[in-house]
Amino acid sequence: MSTERNVETAKEFLAALGRFDADHLGSLMADDATYWILGKPHLHPSSGRRTKAEYCKIVADPAPFVNPFKESGLRITVHKSIAQGNDVALEAESYGVASNGRIYNNTYVFLFVFREGKIVSAKEYMDTQHAHETFEV
Repeated sequence: MSTERNVETAKEFLAALGRFDADHLGSLMADDATYWILGKPHLHPSSGRRTKAEYCKIVADPAPFVNPFKESGLRITVHKSIAQGNDVALEAESYGVASNGRIYNNTYVFLFVFREGKIVSAKEYMDTQHAHETFEV
């Protein structure tokens, strides 16, 4: 796959994440893919490394903390992309109203590694303090 196609797939992944479309996310990932979220799992339950199946389950889970935007969705806007070979970095920002009524407006850097057009590794760096304050974990 081309570097440009990898960038488009990474953007498509974030759009699906904002819709909490776990099936579509899974279709963009290799079977052996992993997804890692910055943070300490004892403070932020979705933090840490997950397999594709575990990550897709978290995205699809209707629990209020794990998926607090299930009803309204979460808009994720990509501001910048950098790609080289099989690696793609996206700088992004999210916006949504959480189930507790608070505004969630976080900033991120997502790092993706591709193999044959599929995501094999994804890392999500975000402001964990903002997430903690918004969701009162």
